[in-house]
Amino acid sequence: MKIKNLRKLGMTSVVTAALAFSGMFSFAAEGGAGTSIYESIFDLGDGFTYMTSKYENGSNREESFRMSTTPNNGVKPIVLACDVVYGSLNINKVMEYASQSGYNVLGAINSDFFSMKTGVPMGIAVENGVYKTSPSGFPSVCFDAAGSASIVDYTAVQITMTNQGGAPVQEPVYDEAGNLVSEGVYSNYGKSVELAHYNKLRQNGAGMYLLNEYFGGSTVASSSGWYVKFQVLEGTMKTQGTVKLQVVEAFKASGPQEIRPGFMYLTADDSSGLDYQFRKFAVGDVVMLETSTYGNAALANCQWATGGGNVLIKDGAVTSSSGWDSSLAGRNPRTALGIRADGTVLYYVIDGRQSESAGLTMSQLANELLAQGCVNAINFDGGGSSAMAVKLPDNYTAQVVNSPSEGALRRCSTYILLVSENASNGIAKNLGLVEQGTVVYQGASLPLSYNATDAGHNPAAVPGDVAASVLSGHGSITGNTYTAGWVAGTETISMSSPSTGGTGAGSVYVVNKLSNITVKANGQEVSSLHLSRGDSVQFAASASYYGKYVAIDQTSFEYAMSGDFGTLSDTGLLTIDEKAPSGSGIITIAAGGVTKTINISVGGVFSDITGHWAENPITELYNKGIVTGSGSGTFGPNNYIKRGDFILMLYRTAGSPEASPVNGFLDVSSSDYYASAVSWAKKNGIAQGDGANFKPNANMKREEAFTFMYRYLKEQGKDFEDGDYSKLEQFSDASSVSEYAVTPTATLVSLGIVDGSNGRIQPSGMLTRAQMAKILHSSLAI
Repeated sequence: MKIKNLRKLGMTSVVTAALAFSGMFSFAAEGGAGTSIYESIFDLGDGFTYMTSKYENGSNREESFRMSTTPNNGVKPIVLACDVVYGSLNINKVMEYASQSGYNVLGAINSDFFSMKTGVPMGIAVENGVYKTSPSGFPSVCFDAAGSASIVDYTAVQITMTNQGGAPVQEPVYDEAGNLVSEGVYSNYGKSVELAHYNKLRQNGAGMYLLNEYFGGSTVASSSGWYVKFQVLEGTMKTQGTVKLQVVEAFKASGPQEIRPGFMYLTADDSSGLDYQFRKFAVGDVVMLETSTYGNAALANCQWATGGGNVLIKDGAVTSSSGWDSSLAGRNPRTALGIRADGTVLYYVIDGRQSESAGLTMSQLANELLAQGCVNAINFDGGGSSAMAVKLPDNYTAQVVNSPSEGALRRCSTYILLVSENASNGIAKNLGLVEQGTVVYQGASLPLSYNATDAGHNPAAVPGDVAASVLSGHGSITGNTYTAGWVAGTETISMSSPSTGGTGAGSVYVVNKLSNITVKANGQEVSSLHLSRGDSVQFAASASYYGKYVAIDQTSFEYAMSGDFGTLSDTGLLTIDEKAPSGSGIITIAAGGVTKTINISVGGVFSDITGHWAENPITELYNKGIVTGSGSGTFGPNNYIKRGDFILMLYRTAGSPEASPVNGFLDVSSSDYYASAVSWAKKNGIAQGDGANFKPNANMKREEAFTFMYRYLKEQGKDFEDGDYSKLEQFSDASSVSEYAVTPTATLVSLGIVDGSNGRIQPSGMLTRAQMAKILHSSLAI
């Protein structure tokens, strides 16, 4: 049953049709992309669907994006080669151009390979029946006016130009009665040329080229060659048809020639040796141009066409990889198109070269499209070109949904756009879920809300009588609340509105395992806490599944505590007894196979800092995850801190920004626990070492620490004035401060971060762990 028929059905039939929708993508759970771990299926109306999926593929993850259309259903594919074939646009710009041209764009993908230098597509382009550039033997996808697709594995269009003659060499003779006595003689009559290159950049020694306004504003080629300039008298370029021309000029020239609308050039460079072909034309000659597809009906009758790469599937079987382009065989981002046996067209993009999606090999792509039910499929330009945009409810324009591998949209030559043929009327026709694609943990409840689009797929007011029901049996709906069951999988949800006749289908994804748990206390994510007797803390846990937010009830988390410090409720309320002993323990929060631990301490954070002058700074830094102990529940406040450890604490104070462990110091290995911190410090000019070595295991001198802290504050963009030597005169050992450390030391004294002891600043003394904590803690207030 076709989705468009939902608009005419009662509720019973709506369920039947939505069940058909839920099966539209229910092909093999494991194909070339791997084992499916997530999917979101969205019926956008008029036979137009959108789906995202995540996979585990060996040690890699993959994320794919798919649209599909069915012929004669109100949404059809068109092809745009950026108006003229010379040059390129990114997907947003081509959709903007299409919109300005009157198209209501619902989706788009990139298609043909192209020259990165010129933007000229490698294969064919046909726009709204107009033949714009030749196929050069590359495979193609042809769409008819109804939106049906055909893949042509070898695409060829022959151009024949036959001279009909011009001014006669000998005039025709007539008798007195006006009867023809003898034919006139025309010098070039019947002479013809055959060629295939049409609106491609002219190459030396490659034969004849035909260029018109669809190529661009000029012929571009700069080498010397012959040109025959024609004016178009009748007709438009089609893959199969005729155009009547007249020669207006024939000449030899170097450099580009202007191409004005209504004119064409036949040209070849001098090295092609085709002067004899150009002598077949003279100014005034009338020429009939005929195009032929060698009997290929799909190509002859196409309304839209784009070139492509290798045909991957033909007649239900994967083609031989020996015929594929070996340079493209490896794992890459991909764009492809497939056709199912029922005529459904699948538009496919998979991200690559990223942690969340590695991309597919050509063989994996073929097998994935086969698993998606395609009986014919073709590879398109991938890599940094792969891009898909979809117009979702609540949006008036299509938005890019994948993550291009280069971090930005590439300018490409040719795109397939999906456009609506129906006019907007403001009445809700297509219903959708605001919570579309949400991951729901077993047993959890998810309030449902709805959105709507009208006949033209523009946002419409949501009817107040929308009713929803489940179709896949993974949960239940009461009112407008979905409750997940205990079996994982895609839950298809059907929606209908009796008042408007609007219908729709969407999905949520039920899981019984999680990828990560995050725990917060007082609004802050925590991994450790220091608590006093009588304190209460309410933990709030949240979960994710392969990077996606999970709707989960707090009662789904299991809380447990080691240590006899107080009580911990089932909902995560921790209360420390007034008479709890000092010590440390662990809170565990578990759900879906994931366990999160929170280290807690009651009384003193560490057994050796109670009553110490630095107890408060150490405790606060510990709660912020900046400092840790030295083992056995102690901190070692009076121990000297090593250079590597000081930089690590400074790095944590900065929020542990992303940094490569490769740092350039000979004595810091990328496997050292402080390697990323040292790399960050060196990159930002905080740590310089002696050039070759950093000496991470050496004890930290106080003036070295002052200098590192000063540089850190500068790197963080803190607003302060540098101190001068006068700030140090209060200390009896001021003259001992090394020259490089004078300004840093004076500045920290001025800011109140450093205050010395017993009238001395002790620049060459070793920094203790307690002093380190005081300096770091004071810097947080700057």
